[in-house]
Amino acid sequence: MPADLTLSPRAVALLEERRQARSIAEIAYEHAPFADGVMCYSAPGSWSNQAVGVGFDRAPTPDEFRAFLDWYTTRSVEPRLELHPFVPASFLQALAEANFTVRRFEHVLARPLDHAETCVPLFQPPGDLQLHELDPADSTTLEAITRIQAEGFLPVGHTPDESLLETIRRALRLPRARTFYATLDAPGGERLIAGCAGMESAPPVAALYGAVVLPGFRRRGVQQALIAHRLNAGISMGCRVATIGSRPDIPTERNALRMGFTVAYSKTIAAMAGPGLITSDIPDPDQSA
Repeated sequence: MPADLTLSPRAVALLEERRQARSIAEIAYEHAPFADGVMCYSAPGSWSNQAVGVGFDRAPTPDEFRAFLDWYTTRSVEPRLELHPFVPASFLQALAEANFTVRRFEHVLARPLDHAETCVPLFQPPGDLQLHELDPADSTTLEAITRIQAEGFLPVGHTPDESLLETIRRALRLPRARTFYATLDAPGGERLIAGCAGMESAPPVAALYGAVVLPGFRRRGVQQALIAHRLNAGISMGCRVATIGSRPDIPTERNALRMGFTVAYSKTIAAMAGPGLITSDIPDPDQSA
C-alpha cells in the first residue's frame, strides 16, 4: 500500500470506483470507455447497464456525452450512471440539461485492514455453521450459488431471467473474485446452504459484495460470519482497506457498521427516461440480514 494512501473519501472512491468499473466491464456483455470510466450493457433491464467510475479528472466532452446517450438509447434502454461526489459541476449541468433524474442513493462503506488483526463476528455464530469457498469449476455448486444470489436481487415471487443469471455466473468466475458460502444442519441431518457472499481482491482494496442469507437462516449470525471471513481473506491477500456498497439504512449497512465499517462516501444513481426506453434497475429487497 503506498505510504500516501489514506482512507479519505476521495482516496476510497478512487480505489472503489476504478475497481468497480473494471469488474463490471468484464461481467457485462458489452462495454466502452466513457469519461475516464466505462459504460456497460448486457440486456434490457440488466443491473449492469450503467456507466461507472466516470468524471474523476474531467467532465465528458459534448461529443462524448452524446455518444454515451446514443450508446444506450440505440439499445432501447435508459442511459444510467453511478455518480460519486467528486464529479465536476459541468458534468452535473450536462446531466440536468439532458433531464436525468435521481433514482436512488447508495453508501460506500470502508474499513482499514490491519495485517496483525484477526476479524471475528460480534455475535457467536451457530456451532454447526461451516464456511466454504466456491470452486468455480464446480458447476453444480456454482449454479446453486447463482440461483441464491439471483433470488437475493429480486422481490419474493419474481423469477430471475437468463441475463441476470448469466451476469452472476460471470461475476462468480472473475479471476479476482472469491465466493464463500455458509452451510448449516437441517432438521433431517442434511447440510444446507444458508447464505453466500463474494469478495474481489484488488490490492490494496478488498471489495465485499453479494451477501445473501436465505430466509430460514436469518438472525443467526450468518451475515456477520461471512463478513469476518472475507475480511480475513482480504488481509491474507495483502489488502489494506475493505469496502461494502449498500443502500442506506438496510441490514447490509447495519451489519457493516457493527463490523467496524464507516460511510466513506455516497453515490447517486441517475438515469434519463424516454419513450420506449427500458429501465435498468432491480428492486433491492435486501436479503442479507
